[in-house]
Amino acid sequence: MTCFVGLILVVIGTLWLVLTGLCSAAFAIGLLGEGNLNDIGVVMTIGIPSALIGGIICAIGRWLRSKS
Repeated sequence: MTCFVGLILVVIGTLWLVLTGLCSAAFAIGLLGEGNLNDIGVVMTIGIPSALIGGIICAIGRWLRSKS
């Protein structure tokens, strides 16, 4: 059962990381296209903690899978 829960957490964490990266990249490219480089910090302020959460979820899932 822990292997299955670990697999679910790995999938959720990976999706979280991918979607966070795509969203941050879209906003960064949009801001660069407008020439507004001052707001890149806002994108990173939202994107980096979200990516950390996704990475932690993925790491917990990998830990659970290797445990069983």
